[in-house]
Order: sequence, then structure tokens, then C-alpha cells
Amino acid sequence: MRILVSILLSCCVAPAFAQMAPADTGMLLPLQDRQGDADLAQFVTEMLETEFRDSLRLASSDGLRDELRRLRLRNAGDIDTADLRLLAETFDVEWLISATLHFATDAPEPQIVVSAWAHRVEENNLAWAGFESGAGLTSERSLGRDRIEIIEDLAAVVVRRLVADFEDSLEGDREPIARVQPDRGGFLLKPVAVEQLGTVAVLPFESVTDVRSAESGELITALGRALLHRNGATVLHPGRVNAILRRRGVFMRGELDPLARAALRMGGDAGHILTGTVEIYEAPAAIEPNPHVAFSARLLEVDTGRIVWISGQERKGWDRPGLFGRDRIYDAGSLAENIMQSLVTGLLQPTKR
Repeated sequence: MRILVSILLSCCVAPAFAQMAPADTGMLLPLQDRQGDADLAQFVTEMLETEFRDSLRLASSDGLRDELRRLRLRNAGDIDTADLRLLAETFDVEWLISATLHFATDAPEPQIVVSAWAHRVEENNLAWAGFESGAGLTSERSLGRDRIEIIEDLAAVVVRRLVADFEDSLEGDREPIARVQPDRGGFLLKPVAVEQLGTVAVLPFESVTDVRSAESGELITALGRALLHRNGATVLHPGRVNAILRRRGVFMRGELDPLARAALRMGGDAGHILTGTVEIYEAPAAIEPNPHVAFSARLLEVDTGRIVWISGQERKGWDRPGLFGRDRIYDAGSLAENIMQSLVTGLLQPTKR
């Protein structure tokens, strides 16, 4: 009887497991560590490798850094799609993934922000863009029994959510942030259907914050890409955007001259540009932190340079506490995410479901 059961299992169960094995190959580019915490960066890298193996057959990264140096590519998160294609051919993979550790603090309450994008060979647009953040207090339940107190434990939760978002994106099963009220302020000619946007080039947001100005600008830029993608927009790869602007000798943020806009149209088929300004990004380290974030965003037509939408918000994490304080936001990354989702859903014409 046991022999018969073993035969049945080998015939029926084994093929089922074989079908679950990832079909596509991929490679993780070196993590962009904006926090400067080598130990945490290594932990996040290992978590990404572990989690992505459920979706992709990850190739070994042996020799990757040498190849990046040979191609004179210093910033793995800012590589043009042509160079990404060369990397993919060299390592025989179909997907390349880049992640950035934007912010992390361990005491007195842990907080972390991680973003990532995925590129598929032969495309100029992002195949996926994700953004996840969290705080130890966010998971607090009765008597604080579920509070996360160790930064590595929080990082593991955030990375798992990030990779789950990648998997949901592949299956076409992503949902916008729940319960976010669309922003109807600012200036808007009229709501835009996501199909009318065409390809969106997200330009780096200018940052005028007092502390970690470059890092906060990069963080909000990554957030803009992720939430446009989450809401169904086609987003031009950031490496392609930067390569086009570098060739034009353009390094400024915001509006572009007609020739630079024409280059984005010709080199990336961009129809609109999203950019903006970060005024405040404060992620205080406290027993019960009250983050403070303010930024504006604007959408321009590539062909005309006309601003078709501009809006912004300033909020603190405790502005909308809800019943028993359950809706408080304890980390600046989650607060920025709520603001950006509110702005984007205010811009886009509601989708019928």
C-alpha cells in the first residue's frame, strides 16, 4: 500500500511542484544604500535574494561588480536601458532588479524605507516599480504585543511586502492604497484617464529640505514612479530618462526647454512629465514619532510644455488620528505614500471596476 501511495505521489504531486518553479531568470543589481549602514544593507540584500527566488530563477552575482566597473557604471540604480541590455546578455537573464535602502533608524523606534524597480530586457519602460516603508509602532495591537522593536525584523516585513507587490504586479492584481481620499485641490484642467497619459517620464524631484536634501528628493521621486505604476500608468525607465537628459546637457529639475522635451519624446516616447518639489521631510526618532512631510507635484505635457496639473500637501502623522488613534502614521515614508496616492488619485479619472 505504501509503495502504491509513493508511486501516486511521484506521478501527481511532483509535476505540480515542477510547475511552481519560476520560469524567468533574473539578477539583483547591487543595493543602493543611502543610509550608509553596511550591516543592514547586507541584511536587506539577503532578504531580497531569498524572497525573489520564489518569483525568479536568480543568477549568481559573481562577477557583476567587475562587469559594472568595466562598463563604467557606478550607480546601479541609474543605468540606461541600453547598458542594462548588455548586462542581461552577459549574465543570460531576462529581468534585472534594483533596490534602494532610502532610510532606516533603529532607536528608539525602528523605521525603514525601501524602493525597487524591475526591468525586462528589450523594453525602455519599467516592468515594475515598488515602494514600501514601515515603523515598529505601525503593527502595534493590544498592549503593544505585536510591536516590532528590532530593525532587522521590520526590514524583513517591509522586503516581503515589496516582493509581494512585485508578484501581484505580474499577476495584474495590484490595488491602490486603501482609504486614501483623492486630493481635489491645486490646479487641474480636467481629470486624466490613465490611458491618456501615454508614457510618463518622472524627473528627479527638487528638494529644499534642511536635512538629507538629496536623499529626500530621491525618495519622493521613487515614490512617484511606484504610485504611477501602481495606478496603471506606463513609466519610462529612470536610467533612460537620465541618459536622455545627460546627452542634452540638462541637469536641472522641473520644466525643460523644448529641445529637452523633444528628446524625451523621441528617445523615450514620453507623453507627460511628472516632477515636483520636496519642502519638508522629517522622520523624527522618538518613542512615538510624529513625522512631518510636505511636497508638491506637477504634470506637464511633453509636446507643449504646458502644466496640466499641479498640487501638493503638507501633513503630520498625527493630523488624522481616527478612533483611538488607530490611523496615526508613525513613519515619514508611509505618510509620504499616503500624500502621493491622494495626489495621484486626484489627478486620474476614476476607473470603473
